[in-house]
Formats: sequence, structure tokens, C-alpha cells
Amino acid sequence: MSKVLIIYCHPNPKSFNHAVYGRLESELKKSHEVRTRDLYALKFNPVLDGQDLGELQAGKVSADIAAEQAEILWADRLAFVYPLWWFGRPALLKGYIDRVLSYGFAFEYGPNGGRGLLHHKKALVLMTTGTPEVILGTAQNALPTSMRDGTLKFCGIQEVLWKSFDGVIAVSDADRHAMLDEIPALAKTLVS
Repeated sequence: MSKVLIIYCHPNPKSFNHAVYGRLESELKKSHEVRTRDLYALKFNPVLDGQDLGELQAGKVSADIAAEQAEILWADRLAFVYPLWWFGRPALLKGYIDRVLSYGFAFEYGPNGGRGLLHHKKALVLMTTGTPEVILGTAQNALPTSMRDGTLKFCGIQEVLWKSFDGVIAVSDADRHAMLDEIPALAKTLVS
């Protein structure tokens, strides 16, 4: 039985993004241990300030960062559910990554450059966009790069599954239900 940590970042509990999160959580809970970090509900402080940075560089970790790092260490699988805003992650999620996936915890530097420390993890990223895929065009191919390669793989997570549900504002209810029906197979792949 896998232990999955879902990191969810959307402020609207009536959004399609929330429906994606709910379906993923429901599917995973059928046969796995699941914990969720709803960053908005937690009122997580996303600001990496000078004090945090100084403490992290000195090997100290504030209580809120330590709690999140403990959740990540508990899990053997990670799942991220969030919307695409301005061709990137929401600021709250970016700040979570800045503060929690810190040097000495998620990565370190050595003579050959950066080395990920979360190599035992597998991750799934589920992202929603309001923009139809046809309008996203070639940018669609670049969307996974920052999160998949620049963050998760840099931190040592070699297997990162990626799914973008596009145009969710403009598509029909039937299309949105079809998107949600893709989640059981994605959840199964995450824990296989």
C-alpha cells in the first residue's frame, strides 16, 4: 500500500480544479494511505523571507517548514493539483516549493553540481487550464518543464507523470466528466 501526499493549491472549492483533486483523493483512498496539504486551507505562508533563508542556510528549519517536510518524508508518492495561472504555478504553490523543497532537504550541491535528495519519490502533476489546447499551441509542450524538470526532477524525483486538463472553462459538462474519468487510470499509474 502506497503512502500518497496530495499537495493541492486552488482557492475555490467549487472549481473544476477542486473536482480533479476530489476525484484523485477518492480514487487513491480506495487502497492507499492518503494525506492532503490544501495550501489555501492551511493558510500556508509562501514568503521565503530573509529570516527563513538565513535559518535554512544555517541548517535550521522553522516549525511550519519542518511540518511540511515531515509530510513529504512520510509519503512515497507525491501528487500536485493546481491551475495554470499566467503560464505558471500559483504564487502560493511556488512559495511552498521555495520554502519546503529547500537546500539540504530536497537537494544539495556537490562538485558535480546539484543532486536531488528525494530520489525515492514518484510524482503526478494534474494541472487545469482555462485555455483550450488549440490556443495554447506549442506552449503546451513547454508547460511541464518548470514543475517536472526544474523542480521535481532537480529534487531527484525521476518519474514524474503529467496531465493537463485544458479549456475547462469553455468545454461542455460532458467533456469535463470525461476528463474526470481519466483520473482513476492516472492514480493507478502513480501507485504502480
